[in-house]
Order: sequence, then C-alpha cells, then structure tokens
Amino acid sequence: MTATDILVSLFLVALIGFLAGRFGLFDVEARKTFSKFVFYIASSAVILASLTALTPDDLQKLPKFVAVNSLIYVILFALLYVLLRWRRVSYKVGGAIFYTALSANCLFLGLPFVHALYGPEAVLYVFSFIAIPLSVADLAGFYGLSKWRHSGASFMRVLKDFLYNPIVLATLVGVIFLAFGIHLWAPVDKALNLLGSGATGVALFSIGLFLSAISWQHFRVGPAVVISVIKLIIVPLLAWVVGMAFGLTDIALAITVLMAAMPSAIFCMVVATEYDLDERVTADGILLSSILFLATSLIWVHILQ
Repeated sequence: MTATDILVSLFLVALIGFLAGRFGLFDVEARKTFSKFVFYIASSAVILASLTALTPDDLQKLPKFVAVNSLIYVILFALLYVLLRWRRVSYKVGGAIFYTALSANCLFLGLPFVHALYGPEAVLYVFSFIAIPLSVADLAGFYGLSKWRHSGASFMRVLKDFLYNPIVLATLVGVIFLAFGIHLWAPVDKALNLLGSGATGVALFSIGLFLSAISWQHFRVGPAVVISVIKLIIVPLLAWVVGMAFGLTDIALAITVLMAAMPSAIFCMVVATEYDLDERVTADGILLSSILFLATSLIWVHILQ
C-alpha cells in the first residue's frame, strides 16, 4: 500500500463520520464521547502496549537514535512554546498550533510509509521512536499545555493537571515496565491491543462528525498554513540538522527526518477537545498538513536518497 493509498483510506473514514453527522445519526455529545474514548482509553492502551512490547535490548541497539530524537522534540516544544507566548497568542489558538504543529502521525501513516521505503529494518526504528522519543514529545507537549492553561498558577497545580492526563500516566507506567523488563500478561496485552486498534478509526470518525457541523466558510487559512509549514518543513529541517550534528547517518537519519515530516496526527483533535483548544484551527491544520504531505514527503525522500 502506497502513502497515497493510506491517506485515501484515512480520508474515507472521516468522510463516513461526516456523512453520519450530516444525516443526523450522531450529535455533538456523541463526538465528545468518542473523543473521551480515544483520549482516556484507546490511546493509553496503544502507548502501554507499544512500550511493553519492546525490551531494553531493543533500545540498546539504537541508543543514539533514541536519545537524539528525544532531544529534538524537547527543544522544538520549548522553542515553539516560548515563541507563541512571546507573541501573546491566545491559549485556545496558540495551544492548538503548539500541539498540532509538533505532533506526528507516526504509527498509522509513518510506519507503513517508511516500511515501504526501507523494508523490515525500518520497523524497529519506528517502534523505538514511538516508544521513547514520541512519548517524550507528548510529555513535553502536555506539560506545556498544562502550564499555559493554568498560567500563573503554582507549580503543583500545573503538575497535578499534567499528571491527571491518562496518556502521561500510561507513558510513565510503560517506561517503568520497559526499564525493569516487565511484560504484560498475554490476555492483558491482547485486550490493550484490541482497545488501541480502534483509536485511529474512532478519532477520524470524530473529525468527520466535527466537520459535518461547521461551515467551510470559516476555514482558518492563516493558522492552518502556519501549522503545515512548521510541521512539514521547519520540524523535519531542524531534525535533519540536529541529527547530522549528532552523527546520525543512513537509515537512522532518514527515519528521524521522515518521522518529523509526517503530517499532524489525527489525535490532535481529541487533545483539542479535552484541553479546550480551538477545534477549528486544529482540524484545519490536520487537514491541510495531510494534503500537503503528498508533495512534501516526495521532496524529503528525494533529499534523503
């Protein structure tokens, strides 16, 4: 399956959600319910299952790759947070740009994309990326959102909001299990995978429901372009520069750049709902970055060859 085929399949799921909303099968409250399922249950299941599927031996094969990619995302989130706060962008719009511009559709689009390019060797790199650097990125991103949402509040208030996030908790538990080589009981692992397998489909369906209730006359071109430029050009460019500076080469460098070059994750829509971000800006950013990815991905693949 090509990258185009994958994007089309994602679009079709969102289209079904859009039609379901137009025909009145689901209302706004149903969309919020779907978002809560993805945020509180399905995504946490995916993270915990992914982390516990790896072993310390797996990560020891790629220590520099894991460390450099983790550093890249901490730097990116810190820089964008400071820039948006300096520009005094409102929390709802700025928070949407902050998270959507630095998230990445790595599992459901990135994995098959790089597997088609580099074969089975790419799988370990992608799962290692999802297990640690992407988890570090989420921790940095969610802490930034908590700090921004409760601007001026005490550190303990921000920390409480941060730790209340089920994805943060799942990540921390998964990292502890990974560090101590703890594996889940087979039925538990299977149950988590069954729950997690619905995350992308439900999130896409939820986006379709959201789009069915709004007018395209309100498409936020400016923020969508900002998100897409950051996500598809600036982030992979910085990942490329930092990766080379720290000595990443060949497939490690290629996957570092390509993971950074993935379009905004569908999950951002769920985060927007749960963190009271601007959903219109988030949806527009996801849509435009996914469309432009068809062109920018070809450019990055050509550069990396």
